[in-house]
Amino acid sequence: MTAKEYLLQYKRMKMRIRSVENALQELETQATSISINLDGMPHGTEISDKTGRLASAMADKENEWIDLRAEAFRVMVRVSDVIAQVEDEERRWLLTMRYINDYTWERIAVEMDFTYQWVAGPLHGSALQEVEKVLEKLKLLDSN
Repeated sequence: MTAKEYLLQYKRMKMRIRSVENALQELETQATSISINLDGMPHGTEISDKTGRLASAMADKENEWIDLRAEAFRVMVRVSDVIAQVEDEERRWLLTMRYINDYTWERIAVEMDFTYQWVAGPLHGSALQEVEKVLEKLKLLDSN
């Protein structure tokens, strides 16, 4: 795994969470669109079956969402811990803004008062090299 792949883990988790949130929202929309015919005539159990299936699917998605959020928090802590070990403050700041806060390169450049080209190019590249060193160091520590 490269430094960039390691850092992107949290962003990928947030994307998975958004996907589950969208699916949950769609299920909620479906549940609220179920119409009940109150004409007094007996009908089959089609509505209650559909409602039950939707309620079950919603509960499953909500549990998935809870599990993903917990995992995302653990990933965010691991990535943040690696970023915290980067010695240079500017590189730490850039890495935090990009990989934890999910800022665009443009916003990072404005926040840091640097050009877009500097932030997205050489500064980011050297920050990734620093993360690579931290990851290599952690691998050595893990193998002892």
